[in-house]
Amino acid sequence: MSYPAQTYRPRQRGFTLIEMLVVLAVAAILLVTGMPALHDLMVRNQFAAVSNEFTGLVASARTNAIKSNRTVTLCRAASAGATACDGSADGRSISWDHWLIVSADRVISQGDVPHANGGNVTLTSANISFNSSGNLARDLPVQPTISTEKQCRTMSLYRSGTLFPKTSQGACS
Repeated sequence: MSYPAQTYRPRQRGFTLIEMLVVLAVAAILLVTGMPALHDLMVRNQFAAVSNEFTGLVASARTNAIKSNRTVTLCRAASAGATACDGSADGRSISWDHWLIVSADRVISQGDVPHANGGNVTLTSANISFNSSGNLARDLPVQPTISTEKQCRTMSLYRSGTLFPKTSQGACS
């Protein structure tokens, strides 16, 4: 018995080369157009993280002052391993790289100030002191500033020890 030659070929599943290239081209276009926005988002998030961490440091110093019923100081440290505050910056705006929280010559905690894309934390005072009730221990023109080339966050530190940030676009003036 002879069978006729098979003329039916089953269709193979998958993508053609042209379909694959079209999908890759569309994906590449979407990626290229979305990259600047993604980069700006990352910079804003790093900036917010630096700002929030510094706000947390101020709150931590204030809380320690209230808990211990003593004066507690958040201050600039000269180096990462320093055990005393660096008072040489008092009265002029200087960048903070390292910090200490001290009470009666005892270091409560210490660390490095994070930097987001070249941004830095600048204060016009070398320290921020809180008394046992959580108020600023001395009247200072303390206005912490966190800045990058694209954003500026200036914080108003009130006598009551509360900190109110204000963010603006562009470099700090």
